[in-house]
Amino acid sequence: QEGGKVGMGQKVDKKAPFLLGSDPKFNSQTVFSNGASAKVNSFLNDEIGILTVFPGNIVKSGEAISNTRSVYFHIDQVWIKTGSIGLHQFREMYPTKDLKKKFPVDKKVWCDVRRIRSEEAEFQAIVVCGEDEFGEWQQQQLNTADTFLQHSLEFNLSVIKYMETRKRECICDPFPGKSVVTMEAKVHEYFSLDVGFLKLCEGDSGVILFHI
Repeated sequence: QEGGKVGMGQKVDKKAPFLLGSDPKFNSQTVFSNGASAKVNSFLNDEIGILTVFPGNIVKSGEAISNTRSVYFHIDQVWIKTGSIGLHQFREMYPTKDLKKKFPVDKKVWCDVRRIRSEEAEFQAIVVCGEDEFGEWQQQQLNTADTFLQHSLEFNLSVIKYMETRKRECICDPFPGKSVVTMEAKVHEYFSLDVGFLKLCEGDSGVILFHI
């Protein structure tokens, strides 16, 4: 070991603290043993960007990667800590346009990823956050169903593939297995620049959450 980095072939301490990958439902997803250090490399638009994962990060096999790796990330997988609110998804509090301000190019982050097939990157981020926030994110995910995370990853990956190929058939159904009903509604109020409530014009005048 030299300069704080772990060489290729060196093993991870078996007594390390709890790892997200030790939970069965995440075993087929996460690549790194306890997340990975990275930096924001570039943005494709206001929602999607590319991270560069640094050499020396440890994969589940116990070996360290020897080269940088490119990772697609989407705003849906970005988490941030805000005052007394604590850790939350970026979009819960901030407008989309603020992503580049809060996570500018070259900003150091912590992430975990899954393998994908694409033209520009071999990985897709499951989470992007600060290093000090990664452990808290792990615990939050263990206490919630992963169905929403999985669908978000698949849908966002389909959008990435469309951007690469311009083939509309690449985009998957955002509402799989759900019956979609068209109803008239009016904007009731906003509680952020991106999120608000609609009020139905028919029936019981129910209120619906919407996002731009």
